[in-house]
Formats: sequence, structure tokens, C-alpha cells
Amino acid sequence: MEECAIQPAARAHITPGSLRAELASEPRASHLAARQILARSPNPAAELIIVMDQFEKVFTLCRDAEERDAFVAALPHAAQTSESRCRVVPAVRSDFSTHCTRLPPSSTPWPSPTSPSAR
Repeated sequence: MEECAIQPAARAHITPGSLRAELASEPRASHLAARQILARSPNPAAELIIVMDQFEKVFTLCRDAEERDAFVAALPHAAQTSESRCRVVPAVRSDFSTHCTRLPPSSTPWPSPTSPSAR
């Protein structure tokens, strides 16, 4: 969660430590951080797109299940609250897609893992 707080905190002009603590204690804080970032945009219709490349690292590097669950629970709040202008795009290797299906449906920012399109 610490690593994922660094970039949004910089854009929201808050400290990463405070954002990390806030997300750990209240997952819905991700929505507030997204709104704070967007409030600084000169374009009132701007959207925030959070691309999470290598999302499988949530399973391989995070050994603390409680921290992982808090992080994963924070994701949908930024994108699924009413009036949200935030989109979360997790990218995960196909060999880790089964890990994603084990997450509670209410805590995932995507409906189900999708396979890459055929070329």
C-alpha cells in the first residue's frame, strides 16, 4: 500500500504516509484522494485514470493479507462512487487471473478477469 500511495499523494499534494494511513483505516478515502487530484485540473470534465500495471504483485510481494485486503478494498471506491470521474484499470498476467477470482466480488474494480484479445 505504501508504494501505491506515493504517486497519488504527490498529485493530491499530500504526504504519502498520510494517504497510506488513511487508506488503511478507511478504504473509501481513495475516492476523496481522486477528487482532490481532479480538483486541481483546469478542465472540469477531466477524468483520472489509474493504470495498475503488474497487479499480480499484490499477491506476490504483499505478504500481509490484511494490508492486501485493505488495498484491494480501496480500489472500487475511487471508481464506483456516484459522480466518480476516476477509472481504475488493473493489468494482471494471465497466470495470476485465478488469484483475482478469489477476491471478494465487492472488493474488485473489474467485473471479471478478461483474456487478451486474439491478434
